[in-house]
Amino acid sequence: MSFLPASYIWGNRVVIVNADRSIDVQPGDSLSAYSAAIYGNFDHIGKFTRRHREPIINKNMIQVNEKIYHPDPLPEEPGQSANLILPPAGNLPRQPVNHPTQAANPHHLNQFINWLLRTMNPIPNWRFVGSGGGDFGIACFTGQYFHLGLQEKSNPTQTEWFYALAGGLSIGPDTGFPVDGTMAPVSMPSLGTIFKVPTAGSHLSREDICGTFVLLDIGAAFIGGGSATIFMFGFKMPLELVYREFMRLLDGSIMPSQFPFAPSGFVTMAGLNMGLNAGVALRLGTMQQPPF
Repeated sequence: MSFLPASYIWGNRVVIVNADRSIDVQPGDSLSAYSAAIYGNFDHIGKFTRRHREPIINKNMIQVNEKIYHPDPLPEEPGQSANLILPPAGNLPRQPVNHPTQAANPHHLNQFINWLLRTMNPIPNWRFVGSGGGDFGIACFTGQYFHLGLQEKSNPTQTEWFYALAGGLSIGPDTGFPVDGTMAPVSMPSLGTIFKVPTAGSHLSREDICGTFVLLDIGAAFIGGGSATIFMFGFKMPLELVYREFMRLLDGSIMPSQFPFAPSGFVTMAGLNMGLNAGVALRLGTMQQPPF
């Protein structure tokens, strides 16, 4: 029995390697998605070629309805590297592939934000209970620790705590001190809502909430003050790859099909704090739940 065709699943995407080792490119496809589906990582995008092993020079630019080939054996497939047979002269001429010029389009950012506003919905199985933590800054550098309390609506008597560390950059007025920071104990009032992206499914697990996050914080305090925060959590891919995958798109309308790599959801929070600080901070961090 032939090993091919073979199907691989990654997120909400199904990648089919046909009997001739071709993959029919669908809207939203990318070589990184093929590598993730077939190999479970993003280290094998060089395995894919065009017909006759023609290398893909711009690996961020493949075309819908063209065929991409994987000439080497697939994982767990027996046998040697397949030889894609060249057609006789005059038969089956190669179809020219149009490669538009790649450019990072800032307009994609507006499309991205608009898509989030249209599609993110409150999560039905979790509710925000409270948060606490602190941040500090030296010049434009900033660090933060915080813990986030959530309750599953099916078990309202138990609060699940998630703990996070983050670092990044901040801008704001000069406070006159070389070091500044704020703190907010859990006992201080805070409000929040947790949202999910559509591809995360109808519910979020604890594993979906943990992982890499990006946080935007705006606040001010002079002894007493407050802050507003939004952070995207649950990234399952390196953020640099998330950025490249987003910025390479030429058509923002296919963004939803790109979201297997996206965050699982978002949290918006606002609350009181104490300290000396004012400004806007962008931080990258990781959030985990202790095993106890």
